[in-house]
Amino acid sequence: MLMPIAFIMLQALPRLKLWAAPIGFIIMCLALAMSSFASNTTHLIVSQGVAYGIGASLAYAPTIVFMDDWFVRRKGLAFGVMWVRIETPYT
Repeated sequence: MLMPIAFIMLQALPRLKLWAAPIGFIIMCLALAMSSFASNTTHLIVSQGVAYGIGASLAYAPTIVFMDDWFVRRKGLAFGVMWVRIETPYT
């Protein structure tokens, strides 16, 4: 749900594109570390639900924004590789 906000922010502040993924990754790591010290359910919701969601949207949004820049000719292939899902049979 935060991806539209992240896209607007990355388009408005182009210099942030290079720093958004590392900052998002750090926020995700801090959220997971905070969740290990949670003492009740509210702490888990704030750390894993809110903080991890913000970090993940910041970490993932630049890859989609840079997709148009990096893959001009084979854009369909690039999106296919990014969104691929491997099906494994259940045995």
